[in-house]
Amino acid sequence: MFDFIETGRGIQILYQYAEQEIVESDFFDLPAEGYQQLSEIEQEQKWYMINPEKLNKNYIEERAYLIVNEREKYILLRAVKFINSVSEKVDSSFLEKLLYAKHCIPDCFSSTSRKTKNSDSRMIQLYPPHPSGDKN
Repeated sequence: MFDFIETGRGIQILYQYAEQEIVESDFFDLPAEGYQQLSEIEQEQKWYMINPEKLNKNYIEERAYLIVNEREKYILLRAVKFINSVSEKVDSSFLEKLLYAKHCIPDCFSSTSRKTKNSDSRMIQLYPPHPSGDKN
């Protein structure tokens, strides 16, 4: 039962942030400056940035990265596996498969409500915005 809830939470994160399928190689080690933004206790965990090219473009424009710890990485990969298995007959993009998989889970997992905030994944900015407002 707990695995189902965790997988549902992973689907919820993907539904909220992903534009493309996320695979193992899309998890990059968080650089040292990223760890400096975490609490002392959080710095003891292993953290990853998710490939920004796979995420909603709004986060790239804000120079923000979605970071996850080891546990959340595993949950997200398990959620992708679930999505692919329930939508194997759907021959289209990952987003369309994600929308199809939404019909196989309770509505609470496809909600993007702020009430479902998870402390294991978060958005951080690694590089401050340019003073001129130029994002390049």
